[in-house]
Amino acid sequence: MILTRLKHHLAAFGADTRRWPKKHHRLWHWLAGTPRFRNERSEAERLDRVLDRWQGEAPSEHLAQRIIQQALALPQQSMPPIAPQPDIVVWPFASYWPGMATFGLALIMGCLLGWYGGGTNGTTSEDWLNTAALSPMQEDFSER
Repeated sequence: MILTRLKHHLAAFGADTRRWPKKHHRLWHWLAGTPRFRNERSEAERLDRVLDRWQGEAPSEHLAQRIIQQALALPQQSMPPIAPQPDIVVWPFASYWPGMATFGLALIMGCLLGWYGGGTNGTTSEDWLNTAALSPMQEDFSER
């Protein structure tokens, strides 16, 4: 893993450490100097020397001007709008789903809270009936 990453690093930036990114500069510099990875660094140095000796000719000014003139003479066409693929079905109410989902969630939560009493310790209808039925009896017994 480290050898592969070092090879990619050397291939991208070469053996000259001045061109390396500063983020992991010390780590890669130390790894490239170890005997285990010295062969890869020497290969990168050889490739750097070959590329430094290579000289390419710059194009003539006449050629550059001719390319620019031809590019400017090309007709400019605007890009057509991107249409959805025919096999892709687009839901026409896609902008409404967040509101509809929120409403559905609120409806479900309301039903659950209503079903379970909302988490309050209130009396149920059966307790109310029992209390209503027993209250006259308590008055009868309390008078004695």
